Amino acid sequence: MENLNLDLLIEDLNLEVIPAENTSFTNFAYQYIRKLSEGKILTPKKRQFSESSVRQYGASMAMFEEFEAELPKKVEITDISSKMMKAFEIFLIEKNLSLNSVSAYISKIKAIANVSIDDESISFRKIKIATPKERTTKIYLSLNELKQINECQELSEGQRKVWDIFMIQSFCGMRYSTLKKFLNNPLSYIKEVDGFSFIEIFADKTNEECVIPLSEVISETLKKYNGVINPPSERYMNQTLKIIGKKSGITNTFVERITIGGEMKEVLKPKYLNISTTTARRNFLTIIRNYIHSTDAIISMSGHKNSNQMEHYIRSTKLDKVMPFMENKFFKISL
Repeated sequence: MENLNLDLLIEDLNLEVIPAENTSFTNFAYQYIRKLSEGKILTPKKRQFSESSVRQYGASMAMFEEFEAELPKKVEITDISSKMMKAFEIFLIEKNLSLNSVSAYISKIKAIANVSIDDESISFRKIKIATPKERTTKIYLSLNELKQINECQELSEGQRKVWDIFMIQSFCGMRYSTLKKFLNNPLSYIKEVDGFSFIEIFADKTNEECVIPLSEVISETLKKYNGVINPPSERYMNQTLKIIGKKSGITNTFVERITIGGEMKEVLKPKYLNISTTTARRNFLTIIRNYIHSTDAIISMSGHKNSNQMEHYIRSTKLDKVMPFMENKFFKISL
């Protein structure tokens, strides 16, 4: 980590205390975010930005305004530079944010700062600053843990529904947005060819076609709900899954390695606190590798564009690789 002083970086920006007559960067940024939310600005694929993306832009600007309060004046468009982004980065690090959070905030501000809107005569210099990310310690649930929770008798009716949805996701691997689309009308996406039933659906995020064999878990769960499950919000799912995990005894701790405030730290956390809908997608991609060894086939199910994207989700541990050798004679040596 570079030993940089935020005050010196701000001083080096040479900001004029007297406000310039240029457009306020903050005002422009919020106008830009409003246009994103209204669908007036589209993604490079000509699709509307998701609500979560718009929220991330808003959160990033709220953080930038905190940084702006440390400066001698309001930031104008012409003030935006790589130097300023470096000062913003150090500001975020000093707030003890994780490396991935720092990168997320900077990348959103960069995206706004690098915009050029010709009809409003607004243009920016290209901001050059790296936004590195780290592979965080994310959990997945083993088949035994899934069975343990599935057999828990203490779940309420609402919690059981949340868990059933989670189980469907664990055996189809869809992102939650795509899963909601499927669960609202499953029969529209379930096909049959030569006696084999499968789900055929386009992933919302990548627009890639997914072809997923219909598992017994999914089939039986859909029958339980007469073919249609009205899924709750992802936020409610994530909150409830943590309660379910705790009730079911998924309380073993794991070590989360994460860069906070520019330093790598190890934090002990109970496993249930990290259970979310993304865990279910991770379950699918991690567990299925023990049964299907074709990367192309798994990508065709998951909706990823390539194996690199898929590998980000897989959480096979070193233990999985070492387990076949546990009974090796080497470990039976006695002197």
